[in-house]
Amino acid sequence: MSRALGRGWAVFVFTVDAAKGAVPVAISRFGLDLAWGAAGLVGLASVLGHTWPVTTGFKGGRGVATGGGVLVVLQPLVAVVAGAVWAILAKVTRKASVASLVALAVAVSGVLLLGRSWSERVVVATIAAVVALRHAPNIKRLLAGEELSLGDAAEGAGRDVAVEAGGAGLGREEEGR
Repeated sequence: MSRALGRGWAVFVFTVDAAKGAVPVAISRFGLDLAWGAAGLVGLASVLGHTWPVTTGFKGGRGVATGGGVLVVLQPLVAVVAGAVWAILAKVTRKASVASLVALAVAVSGVLLLGRSWSERVVVATIAAVVALRHAPNIKRLLAGEELSLGDAAEGAGRDVAVEAGGAGLGREEEGR
């Protein structure tokens, strides 16, 4: 998103995408007093809806921010650690995909190391698997040495910006690259 529209829009889109995960989970967990497992399923549904939205022909985002929003509500300590790892790796490697994939592993490891319930482990692992699956094109580009770095201009950036940022497509972080 930052390649096409700039850092300010990228922060805005990240915030909206994280809210897609955090708000429904917070409402279900604390407003409706649903059990952790049920709230976790709401979070999983949020990530699935973000990554494969019906309104855009099942072409959505990678799910990193939405999954992070779910994690912030349900596993705040794990979310802080995974977020810090993401920030450090993004700065060092300049590859959002590398930072995201490692942060996924940290999140799953965190719920395992903290001895969380089976439902917590399953939900976090499933969300991580969905996000990792959505990163398959990034992994291919990484292995081929073709993945763009943060701050690199994407080829054709600025074209189709209205499509990238409009309507339901607002949450499609790193869609093209």
